[in-house]
Amino acid sequence: MAKIPHRFSAEYQALVSPRYALKDILHLEQVLAFNKQRISLLNPGAQVDHYRLHFYSRQPRYLDEYIPVLENMHLRVMDQVQFSVTVDGITLFIKSFTIKAAKKPERFIHSVKKPDAGNHSSDDGWVVENDALNKLCVLTGLAWQEIDVLRAYRIITCNWVTKLPEPAFIMHCLTIRRLH
Repeated sequence: MAKIPHRFSAEYQALVSPRYALKDILHLEQVLAFNKQRISLLNPGAQVDHYRLHFYSRQPRYLDEYIPVLENMHLRVMDQVQFSVTVDGITLFIKSFTIKAAKKPERFIHSVKKPDAGNHSSDDGWVVENDALNKLCVLTGLAWQEIDVLRAYRIITCNWVTKLPEPAFIMHCLTIRRLH
């Protein structure tokens, strides 16, 4: 596995603490090793009412790609910046957002499960839907798996209006996952 240089840009060094820089290095090494995007939610501390959300990839990403996802997670973007670092001729990118809950209560944001454990794009290639139900992560502290069960019930209910669902269809709705 290639090692990420311990020298980032002056802008990066001014904005990111050494503790989080180490986490960034570990995530960037994973991007290099597995050629998959990574996500990290960083909590700056109990006295701070916002979080840092980092997306790691091999391609530059633009704000319009993230806004629908962040809105559906019920998150407000306070600022954003993109950093790049080149390792062995490969340019890697960190898209960093300062975020907080869009509306009160913010107390649940700390309980949002680690995004790379499943929200939106996980290491095993499974993808979670990007819809308004995702705001339940922040508003209620539900895990993405619990929200997927609600999605399945929504699909079943919508199908029920048009016709009575078969038991196999119900099982399909409860177990289906989309591959990215």
